[in-house]
Amino acid sequence: MSLRSKLQHAKLLVAGPAAPRRAFLHVIRMWMKGVDLRGVSTQSLGLDERRSTWYSDSGGSDLDEVFRTLPITTNDALLDFGCGKGGALITLSRYPFERVDGIEISPKLTQTARRNLERLSISKSQVFCSDATEFTELDGYTYVYMYHPFLEPVMKHVLANLCASLRRKPRSLTLVYKNPVCDPLVLESGFFPVQDFTHSTDLFRVYRHP
Repeated sequence: MSLRSKLQHAKLLVAGPAAPRRAFLHVIRMWMKGVDLRGVSTQSLGLDERRSTWYSDSGGSDLDEVFRTLPITTNDALLDFGCGKGGALITLSRYPFERVDGIEISPKLTQTARRNLERLSISKSQVFCSDATEFTELDGYTYVYMYHPFLEPVMKHVLANLCASLRRKPRSLTLVYKNPVCDPLVLESGFFPVQDFTHSTDLFRVYRHP
């Protein structure tokens, strides 16, 4: 990190808005434990910018504020689409999910996520390295989380796969979508909005299906 970047982060920490400050503090706390949650650009990962977005951690207190309101039990399991380095998985592993898994297209990010989870001795999470459009092993999940990980062409396939899973195995599915850029597609696929959370820099929207 350059000196200029360090100074900008320090300024944010001292005087910035509450949500970015909380996120920055969370990354620092994880870094002190040897966990790498630093953001990575799409270009540096060699990903197609027409399909993917850059990685930024979304774990920590802002995510907690949403999930502590949800009726999670030990019968539930969650999948994080575009889990990146596993920051959200680290936070969500503290909830009573049977398991919290992630899917990530970048081998580099997948490797980092697995290392981060191992460093924190989190055993109920598995990170799959796969294109989200090709991942169809969805029947065991009752919760889905995503932080705007991909653009409309990918989102259409992912939603179609989720709906196909619901037809195979009828159940209630909760989707937590941070920065819901593809909200119209989500609504068209049969999900309905339950609640919005505006405490963070980016909106969290919770949906359910059916």
